[in-house]
Amino acid sequence: MTRPRLLRRSGHRTATIVASAALLGLVGGIAAQATLAAPSPSDHGLRVIETGSKSEAPTSAELSPTAPAPRIAGGRPAGDGEFPFTVKVEVSSGVGFFNCTGTVVSPEFVLTAAHCLTDNFGVPRPGLNVNVIAGATDLAFATPANVFPSLFVAIPLNWQGFATSAANDWALVQLDRAVTVRGLPLPPAANEAEAPGVEGTITGYGLLSQAPNVPTNRLHVGTAPILTDAQCISYFGAGYVPGLMNCTGPPPGTPPIDATTCPGDSGGPLFVPFGDDYLQAGITSFGLNLPCQTPRLGGYTKVSTYAAAITGGLQFLQPSLGPPTASTGGVTQQHDDGLTVAGTVDPNGIATAYEVRWGTTPALGGGVVRGYADPDGGVQARAYAGLGEGPVGVSARISGAPPGTEIFYRFS
Repeated sequence: MTRPRLLRRSGHRTATIVASAALLGLVGGIAAQATLAAPSPSDHGLRVIETGSKSEAPTSAELSPTAPAPRIAGGRPAGDGEFPFTVKVEVSSGVGFFNCTGTVVSPEFVLTAAHCLTDNFGVPRPGLNVNVIAGATDLAFATPANVFPSLFVAIPLNWQGFATSAANDWALVQLDRAVTVRGLPLPPAANEAEAPGVEGTITGYGLLSQAPNVPTNRLHVGTAPILTDAQCISYFGAGYVPGLMNCTGPPPGTPPIDATTCPGDSGGPLFVPFGDDYLQAGITSFGLNLPCQTPRLGGYTKVSTYAAAITGGLQFLQPSLGPPTASTGGVTQQHDDGLTVAGTVDPNGIATAYEVRWGTTPALGGGVVRGYADPDGGVQARAYAGLGEGPVGVSARISGAPPGTEIFYRFS
């Protein structure tokens, strides 16, 4: 039987990889402040690389890439201002120009794929320069104010490149100034929101199709179901590592799905509903060696596995960020069928999803209630960064909870 070949989802070139099934350790990652020297490469298991960022934002003439800008295959164009946490990541180096996507996770940091920044062996590209375009649904209307040059990028030391494995394919980009869009919350380490069968949403600045390549300037969005590990392995073979990855696509024997990722979508988010908002379940990483619109299969770095490492790296290298905190929940009202609890959460600058759990102990929680009910009956299930929020009041009505039930908050 021929082993499936995995392809990275970045633009410019597609390189065949053979991915091993070896489990690799988890690390943190981030970049340093512009006024500081880059931390030692061993700090938090990182390779921290100063990028050749420009002292001024590029002019409008410099915004046009020299290679086609790629998009989601299938799906639809995003509406103006829709999914503002999705950003374009333009990577240039001594070996060419690469198109990728990323996600705002804190005002000055973007989460993307490590392979956007390295060669096939995990070695950072020479002369690396990264620009992020934020707040521009259609790149044709981007201005210099939308361009955020990078100061540093940080890549996990255990990212070994697609020549070895697709595992640990994530990286962080530090911007030269804060963006004004909110971040997409990182998930709790274990959550039901990203379970197989859940309909995920993918966004990116990637090709609409391949063979021939069809680019577009506008952010695109599509939906796709998250598959079981067994289904992912049936498509991707031994290169797919359960626990470190997730994938989307049509379950075997079912009709085609709405959309999938395509070259140029690498580093962009796979996100899932969480209350009335979203949390990030994956980072677009790889696909099969076929035109992306044909099988409509997408492979992702599983963010919940790495969320603590990402958050730890942010805290380590920018101490003003995090950790997210919460007050002890308190019962504010008793009902015939349960009770209402309230408290406060503070994301401390990191886009963070939270859960309200109840039970006799955290390990024996009797249920999960996400978000809080406001006076108008709406539900909010996030604590997020990007707009300068401080502590946020949260409350939840819990049905079936007897008097004396212990309440506590859980963060990613």
